[in-house]
Order: sequence, then structure tokens, then C-alpha cells
Amino acid sequence: METKSFDWIFTSYDENDNINDVIVVRGRTEHEAEDELSIEANKEDNFDWTLVNLLDEIERFADEHGQTDSELATSLGEDETDPGFSELAIGLDYIWIPKHHVWVAENSALYDKRDDAVIEYIKVENSR
Repeated sequence: METKSFDWIFTSYDENDNINDVIVVRGRTEHEAEDELSIEANKEDNFDWTLVNLLDEIERFADEHGQTDSELATSLGEDETDPGFSELAIGLDYIWIPKHHVWVAENSALYDKRDDAVIEYIKVENSR
């Protein structure tokens, strides 16, 4: 039986549940990713850690921070049916997540280290 490889996001936390570090691991099985990150996971300042499939993390991120065309247009005071709307959104540093049909801001004070890593991952994937 063939085991599928995925992209993963590792997040370590301190004793107060603050994020210590975030690492993206590409093209590994869950077991391979856990093995590769075992040293990082066992660092003294890491109280806890998670390893999440990046597809699941992107879904969480899109649900939490994403805006549909109409939601973004309303917040910008624009018309979503305008032919230049997508270019306007991109010019204002919004990123389109095709699978979830939402826009997300490239930068936000609401983002934590994990969200920043997800944004960087989406930007790379969108450029492929």
C-alpha cells in the first residue's frame, strides 16, 4: 500500500500556549514529518506542539480570515462585478485562495506566526 505524502505545518508552544516556532515541511508522510521534527519538538522551551496537514490548516485559515468577492467589495466600497475588481484586490495586498473562493489580506495584525506561515505557503502555491 502506497503512503501519500503531504505538506505539514509544525507549531510549537510555550507553557503559556504562546507560539514558539512554526515550520513548514513539504512532501512527507505524517510519520516522516514527525521523525524530521522530533528534535524541534523536544526542545526544552517547547511545552507542547502540533503537526497539522497544511490543507486542513489552509481551510481553517480561509474560514477564519477569508472574505468572498462580495464581502471584500463591500468592505472596500467597490463593485465586485467591476472587471478590474480582482486587480484592485491584488493591488491592495489581498491574496486569492482558489479552492475556498475567498480573499485574505497578505498582512494583518490579527495574524500569528502560524497564519504568517500559511500566507507564505499560499503565495508560493499560487505562483506555481
